[in-house]
Amino acid sequence: MNPESFSEDAPGRVVRAPDVNWAFIPAPLPPQLEIGQDLSRSISEADRALGELRGVVTNLPSANIVLRPFLRREAVDSSRIEGTITSIEQLALLELDPDQPAATRDTREVANYIRAMEQGLELLDEIPPSLRLIRALHKTLMTGVRGDAHQSGEFRNIQNWISATSADPARARYVPPPPEHVMPCLHQFENYMAEPSGWPPIVELALIHYQFEAIHPFEDGNGRIGRLLTTLLLSNWKLLEMPVLSLSAYMERNRREYVDALLKVSTNNNWHDWLSFFVAAVADQARDGAERAKRLVALREEYRERYLAVTRSAILMHLIDVLFENPVANAPYLSMRFEVSFPAAQNAINMLVGDGLLMEVTGRSRNRYFVAPEIVRATEI
Repeated sequence: MNPESFSEDAPGRVVRAPDVNWAFIPAPLPPQLEIGQDLSRSISEADRALGELRGVVTNLPSANIVLRPFLRREAVDSSRIEGTITSIEQLALLELDPDQPAATRDTREVANYIRAMEQGLELLDEIPPSLRLIRALHKTLMTGVRGDAHQSGEFRNIQNWISATSADPARARYVPPPPEHVMPCLHQFENYMAEPSGWPPIVELALIHYQFEAIHPFEDGNGRIGRLLTTLLLSNWKLLEMPVLSLSAYMERNRREYVDALLKVSTNNNWHDWLSFFVAAVADQARDGAERAKRLVALREEYRERYLAVTRSAILMHLIDVLFENPVANAPYLSMRFEVSFPAAQNAINMLVGDGLLMEVTGRSRNRYFVAPEIVRATEI
């Protein structure tokens, strides 16, 4: 890392560090901010978009129509930013059959992201946003996958750095605080989460996300934990009743702008570009989420009306609803969940296969799985 890249008004200090030459220690939050009229208008637009999404979700016939699909999408996109690649379909298949040997290492890592999100929502009913919460999220995210070797659930006691092209820290884009400074920075960070400074909540979220990434407190998994924490705070602060805002989708599409905006805060005290990016991400994904939720509801009603007109099969109606929770199904699962015979479950699946609503994806004659392609498309596109 080049210390000359940091201006005199950088929000922190560059220090000498063993093995990496230089590292950056961010100053405690809050910074001195100037929010001009353009940014203020953008914040208001993002607030309105969040309000629309909140209204759409509140009026859903069932929260499950969007909750699981949106969690999967956020997990897939947040992990993709870090180079961990899977699909909605692969993830849904693993959820249905956690023991399947064909699941890739990447898919299992992304499944951990969903488990961490669910754990975070439960913990926030008992404890406030805190370092304890963050450590628990990290342990769940990293346990049992390749990151397990990187002290899952423990803050780092070694130096790390951020570099896309080189293992040489001297060429790193950014080197976060040396190990002995990590805990003091984190305690200040925890105190700020407990008592934010009074900026609009969207601005507070942007400040918190930057600070966490600047501290980079874990050996691995910092980007995913930082984005996961942002989603949890949206729910904890009652900006949304459920975690249905997929900020990672926007950040993944605009990955270079995302990482550059974060870096320019550290190097040049450029809060304006980072806040503008973050606010735009909230507005874009709130509007997208509202439209996506409406599409999913409309698709569910279309399916239900179509089959209510031709059959009184309760298992078929149950199958349709279940597919919006998980767009992958098989007869043994349906038989067990709804306490019906295997033939009854398979008959319901066969009816949807015959009409093109389900597709068999294994190519096998036994132990077959079926995917609802329209529901997958409505979630991931």
